[in-house]
Order: sequence, then C-alpha cells, then structure tokens
Amino acid sequence: MSKAAEKAARRAAAKRTQTKKTIITVAIILAVLILITPLALFSSGAVYRMANAVTVGDETYTPADFNFYYYSSYQTIYNNLYSTYGDYVSMILDTSVPLDEQQYSEDQTWADYIKESTVANIENVSMLNAEAAAAGFTLSAEQEEELAGLISGTYAAAEAYGFSKNGYLQAVYGAGMNAAIYEANTRKAFIAETYAAQIAEGMTYTAEELDAAYQADPNAYEYVSYSIYSINGAAAEGEDADAAKAAAKAEAESIIARLAAGENFADVIYDIVDEESKSYYEDDSATRTNNAPYANVSTLPYGDWLFDAERASGDAEIFEQTYGYTVVQFIEREDNLYNSRDFRNILITAEAGEDGTVTAEAEAAALAEAQEILAQWKAGEATAESFGALADEHSDDTAVVEGGLYTNVPRNQVVTEVNNWLYDDARQTGDAEIVVSEFGCHILYYVGENAEVRTQLIEGALRTEEYNAWVAERMEGFTAQISSFGYNMAGKIA
Repeated sequence: MSKAAEKAARRAAAKRTQTKKTIITVAIILAVLILITPLALFSSGAVYRMANAVTVGDETYTPADFNFYYYSSYQTIYNNLYSTYGDYVSMILDTSVPLDEQQYSEDQTWADYIKESTVANIENVSMLNAEAAAAGFTLSAEQEEELAGLISGTYAAAEAYGFSKNGYLQAVYGAGMNAAIYEANTRKAFIAETYAAQIAEGMTYTAEELDAAYQADPNAYEYVSYSIYSINGAAAEGEDADAAKAAAKAEAESIIARLAAGENFADVIYDIVDEESKSYYEDDSATRTNNAPYANVSTLPYGDWLFDAERASGDAEIFEQTYGYTVVQFIEREDNLYNSRDFRNILITAEAGEDGTVTAEAEAAALAEAQEILAQWKAGEATAESFGALADEHSDDTAVVEGGLYTNVPRNQVVTEVNNWLYDDARQTGDAEIVVSEFGCHILYYVGENAEVRTQLIEGALRTEEYNAWVAERMEGFTAQISSFGYNMAGKIA
C-alpha cells in the first residue's frame, strides 16, 4: 500500500470512529451557540443596530435609531416641564427614578408616553425628509457648516469627558449607538427641522388678518401679572374639618383686609408665614407671577377673573379650592404693544467651595474677572461680533447660545436685574455694562429692539395653525408600523 493510500485509509478509519463523537460535539456546540449568540449580540450592541423597531413608509428604524429620537423627545418634554415648574419638576418627572416606574397617567408610565411621543417624532421626521427630497431641498453651505458644528460639538464633549466617540454616544443614547448612526440621524433630524422652518417662514399674513385674529380672541395675545398665596384648609389629625376650613377662610379674609388698607402683598405674606418659611418669602418672587398668558390660567378658578376686561390694579379676591383658599391680587395687564429686545450676555459665576457655599471673596473674584473681560472688549474692536467671541470663550451661561445672543426677549422673561437694564428707557444700541444678579455677574451688550411682541404672538399662533394643517395633509402613508421585538428593546437609555 502506498503511503498516500495508507494516509487515506487512516483518515477514513478515523472518520468512522469519530462520527458518533462528532455528532454529539456538534450538538453541544449548537446548543451553546443558541445560548451565547443572542447574549453576544446584545452585549456588543449589534442587535440594537440590526433589529427593526418601527417602519415608516419605506424606512426602517432600528432600536439604536429609535433611541436617538427617544432621547430627543425625553429632553424636550423634560425641558418644557422645567421651564414651567422649575426645581419642582421632580414632583412630576424625577430623573433619578426609572421612567417605567413613574406614572404619566392612570394607564401609562412616563416611559410609555415618551415612546409614544418618539414614534410621532419619527413619523414627522420621515415625512419632512420625504417632502424635502421631493421639493429638491438641499442644505445651504452655511447650514452644512452648522450641522457639522453640531456633530463636532458632540465629539468635543466626548473628548472632554474622556470618552471615545462611540463610548460617549452609547452613554447618552444607549446600547448600539455609534458614530455612523448618530451622524445619519442627526442629518435627518436637521433636514427636517430646517425644511419645516422654511415652510413655516413662508406663511405670511396681512395687517388685516393679524387684526382679525386679535379681535377674535384678545386674551390669547395679552398677559397678566398677579400675586398669589394659598392657605391649606385641610384638617390635621384630630381636628374638626369645618373648623379647619373656617380658620383658613378667616386667614384669607384677614389678608384681603390688609391689602385693602394699602399693605404690600409680599410684605403681608412674609409677616404671616412661620419662621421656617420666611427665607423663601423674603421678596415678592415667591408670590408674584409675571406675564402669564391666558392659556396658563384659563382652567384655574381665578383665570377668567384675572382676564376680565374690567379688572383694575390692586383688585384682590378669595377663591375657594378643594384644599382650602387662594388669595389673588391683580397687578397689571400687558397688552404687548411694545418691541422685544435683543442682547448678548457673558455670565461669570462665583466658584463655590467644597461645602457648596459661595464666599464674598469668590463673588469679588467673579466681579473682577467680569471687569477684566469688559475692559478687554473695550480695548479691542468693541463690536457686537467681538463681544460674541468673548461670550463663546468665557461665558458660564448654561443656555449655551452662540455668541451669548438672546433675541426676541419680552419683558419679565429674564432675571429681574437684567430685565430692568434691558428695558431701561435710556438704553441705546452698543451699551455694555456689568449687572449682578443671584446667578452671577452678567456682562451685557445691548443689540437693540426687535419686532412688536403682540404681532409676533399673533403671527406665531396663525403660523402654528397653518403649519399643523400642512403637516396633517401630508402624514398619510407615514404612520409607523411597530415591530414588537425591536420596539420592546428601544427606549432604554443607559
């Protein structure tokens, strides 16, 4: 037998003797793969990039894609709540508690609600991108630069926090996210936003149309300012309910009497609250509400009273509520027939110590830094642009507006000290000054007046109504089809 034949025979014999063992081994390997492969896909994030969460038209969105929009929806919802409730937002939506453990309504958690909002967001983005493509819309060179800046800003944040690009994106958006998915969806969302703005800006109205809208509903375009204080009339344990309610009413009537005698609302409330609460009521910010639109108070017991055309400054009234009584005093009605303001802001905050307190020395250091920056600006070109460059370099303002520029700012929408400076009758374009508030040292630059506030409000309302109708006409064919496997994985941001 030749050596070649001998080797072949040995291989054949070995194959025969190993057949049973091989079958058993293969079965074991397959069983392990069945257990391990899904785990590997999840741990690597691959399944989040492969599974289908929703399909809109002819576009498929994976769980990783979905989470991009989920995070955006979450941030929008949270920011809107914070702008209304401030630090009390945690009573409504607590970021320290899992969203699926907090109720949005009786039959829906916050996680479910935000996922529902995300689906609507994805449907809208898909429709707008399709419309933009059909219209031949493309981003301008300036818009491409802005988009690139958004993306590079995210990567700069990753580097600043010591992350890789993908590591940072996964920390923000959840498993499976990577640079390619992030950039693709950022472009898609940016195109949708830019095209939507172009459509909305093309909707214009005549003076007659604006006046007709105002005459139809004046309350919708004017604001009221008022003071408010609520008295708890609930009975304590062992206390008679009627007596507790009567005591609360008596206290409310006492406040009304003191107001009628000419006392200041904030002073009265400071006088009657307990010692532990006095620090909160040291000024009128605890009791005063400025520039409230009708929509904010229309469902409240005192909403129509505040917006009554006959209401006069100083009017006060008691309103019975489930828990007790509320005293409201009308301050003024704002007809919004004035121009809003534009300004730039460089905020310099005092550095807090290890115990979280800010010393007088730290405040002085912040003021000195602000004075140095203002002096640097004055010694240079001293233009709006050079001021903006310093804002980008030095400002501690968490709003992170480019060049520190704020536009279309109505009265009483910024901190009091800044508002008073901004709306000083002597204010002139180019004015620059340091104003100190509870937030720090504001180096302010006055840009000038913008459009009339009431006109902007009416145009905004008409444009919103017309734009929503435009969207509704085009949403057919863009209803999301949910794929349960991928959809159930989505919306879980680490």
